[in-house]
Amino acid sequence: MVRAEVDILDNVTAYAAIGLQEFEYNQNLISPAWITGADGSFQQYTTWERLRFRSLAANAGIRATATTGPIDHALNLQVSGSRFSHFQSLSYGPDLDRGTIYDPVVTPMPSLTDPGDPLKVVETESFSIGIADTMSFMDDRVQFTAGLRYQKVDVATFDYDWGSAETATYESDAWSPAFGLVVKPWENVSLYANYIQGLQPGMTVSSFFANAGEVFPPYVSKQYEAGVKVDWGRVRTTLAAFQIAQPNVLYTYDAKTDLYTAALNGEQRNRGIELNAYGEIVDGVRLLSGVTFLEAVQTKTADGAFDGKRARGAPRVRAVVGGEWDTPFLEGLTLSGRLTYTSNQTVDNTTPDLTIPSWTTVDLGARYSFDSRWSEKPVTVRFDVENVFDKSYWVTADTGFLPLSQPRTFRLSTAFKF
Repeated sequence: MVRAEVDILDNVTAYAAIGLQEFEYNQNLISPAWITGADGSFQQYTTWERLRFRSLAANAGIRATATTGPIDHALNLQVSGSRFSHFQSLSYGPDLDRGTIYDPVVTPMPSLTDPGDPLKVVETESFSIGIADTMSFMDDRVQFTAGLRYQKVDVATFDYDWGSAETATYESDAWSPAFGLVVKPWENVSLYANYIQGLQPGMTVSSFFANAGEVFPPYVSKQYEAGVKVDWGRVRTTLAAFQIAQPNVLYTYDAKTDLYTAALNGEQRNRGIELNAYGEIVDGVRLLSGVTFLEAVQTKTADGAFDGKRARGAPRVRAVVGGEWDTPFLEGLTLSGRLTYTSNQTVDNTTPDLTIPSWTTVDLGARYSFDSRWSEKPVTVRFDVENVFDKSYWVTADTGFLPLSQPRTFRLSTAFKF
């Protein structure tokens, strides 16, 4: 990645950046389990998968400041573009009968056929040009931002087995507005509200589904947010209300392939309230906490079949409370802790009453900083224990899968400055 900027005038700066990323991996994979019985019995299939991803992105623009009468302006004009390529090759092995999720049967990995070099299956190109102006007046007590962006997204899919001929293309463009307002009625209080739209590439269906490789069309996301920030001195608090709309995906069983098929069906509307508090409550003791109340429901589904039903993988409550203590008995030693709570989640959009239970975890840690006698630079040693009580739980129900939690985990690291 390369970035550069140059001051053309005292109040005008030009900038540009370009970056390239490529990575690949090769895995023999036991697929996610398909539940086959009410007793928790399940089957899995095996795959050998080779994947490669390549991303090229660039942007350039101009920032400028100006004053017109009582109003100060901060202007930004930006042009950006990117190309994302997804390469894949895949071979399937036999299905494995694994017992039940409560009493699983461990079997050796079967031998699989090498799928060969990964071939291109999806390529996404995007382009945007936008301009924004942040206007400040009344000694910066009022700030208003207005922006407009033109976006274009082109998606091409290729034959999943051969990676040569195009199988489908999507082209979409949109003008996306953005507005934001900040008002400071008092020095320590800020009220804000914003609205933003954005054109997003559609999801690519993973290899675990019957319609693997299908790319859903691009969509326009919409986000509303309003809130208040208060500086109480030692502690700062924020309270925000938000709404975000995104495509809704349903998974249905395909008897012909013995797999599930992913398909778009309406929207998922997320409405919530978020409260955060952070700061140094007394000397040497710092607090960082937050709680989110979320209502995620399906809307605009076919024939209204699932309208108003809970959306998959969205807990109604999520709370995090963390803190740090600079110990008085040993200079440089800081102890930390964090408690995380997540309420239950719906597993499947088509059966919203089927849920995974809530879970709570505790993490503890310590870090010790001291000056190195060799370099006279600080050295920091960290030791953390995640999931202290070795809680076993389902992490989330997003994308139709149920990943298991990590067990109790110990981490030790050291950071040096030169």
